[in-house]
Amino acid sequence: MTEIVGEPKSRWKHRRRMAYASMVGLFVAVLFLGLFAVLGPDEVFDRLSKVGMILSTILFGLVSIVGAYVGFATLDDMNKDKTR
Repeated sequence: MTEIVGEPKSRWKHRRRMAYASMVGLFVAVLFLGLFAVLGPDEVFDRLSKVGMILSTILFGLVSIVGAYVGFATLDDMNKDKTR
């Protein structure tokens, strides 16, 4: 069984890294797609519109990871205050 031991900073370290990596991935994906939509030729824009459903699913997954981290970190802070 997993025990909750150690300092909170080290306890949330890997979750925080995963959330930061997802946030960076979101920014890179949006920047990449935005630049292609504005600067790319029409053929690229047509391809992006065809795979839009897949891209929106990937972006939704990345946003979900960041939202889950923020939500569970807040829940942990609330529970920590109750135990004191």
